[in-house]
Amino acid sequence: MRKSIILTLAFVSFMAVLVAGIQFLRQDVPDDIEVSDIIIDSPIAGYIISEAPLTIRGKARGSWFFEAQFSAELTDDKGAVLGQSILTTKGDWMTNDFVPFEGKLYFQLPDAQNMTLVFKNANMSGLPEHDKRFAVPLKFDLERTATVKAFFPNNKFDPDISCIKAYPVERTVPYTKEVGRYAIMELLKGVLPDEKIDGYYTAVDEGVRVNELRIENGTAFVDFTSIPDGGSCRVGEISVQINETLKQFPSVKRVVITLNGYGAKPGEMILQP
Repeated sequence: MRKSIILTLAFVSFMAVLVAGIQFLRQDVPDDIEVSDIIIDSPIAGYIISEAPLTIRGKARGSWFFEAQFSAELTDDKGAVLGQSILTTKGDWMTNDFVPFEGKLYFQLPDAQNMTLVFKNANMSGLPEHDKRFAVPLKFDLERTATVKAFFPNNKFDPDISCIKAYPVERTVPYTKEVGRYAIMELLKGVLPDEKIDGYYTAVDEGVRVNELRIENGTAFVDFTSIPDGGSCRVGEISVQINETLKQFPSVKRVVITLNGYGAKPGEMILQP
């Protein structure tokens, strides 16, 4: 009888520990992270990012949206922003119900493994009391990287400033299948301090971003948020930087540059002095 009681108590204790362990694991890496008005389906907490861009999916109540969108940003362990994304829905966002959303987030290579994905509601009032934030802790596989080239003019290699030459610098980026986009992103970052000492410079203004990049039948169509004005030399340098950066890839034979969609139709011209 006593032996039976001991065995029963031991079994109960074992089950209690097992249940507690399962609950702990579910808290550490849950299937869904749910706050009263947002549910994150992907990525889950603790997810190890091994490829860029990061795909984001979930559901949020309509109050998180404005014009069918709200935002997210990825930060490193020091709080520096590595990338941002606009999350959108195709559903009716003018509701109190949950609405599905999705988006892609392109990010820079972090220095450390720990990262945080921060969701921010579309607070059009600007009042802090209406801000909503939700953070998901993530990790990055620091061994998953790729190398791309960005092309810049160089006043040491081309002292006469021909305006039609650009030279490659290598950059390390997160592993990605979208190497063309990441090469352009590195180009838009401009020259790094060590590269500047070596004579590299850029004709592209700070703050220019990529709207879209697609490659079809050997042609790369790249659309930017803005293209700086300038004389014929600067226009030539901008053009050669973009063209050479994309033509490093064997699949690209021709480049079409547009500005918020303008420049794609016959007669529409950009990068004119």
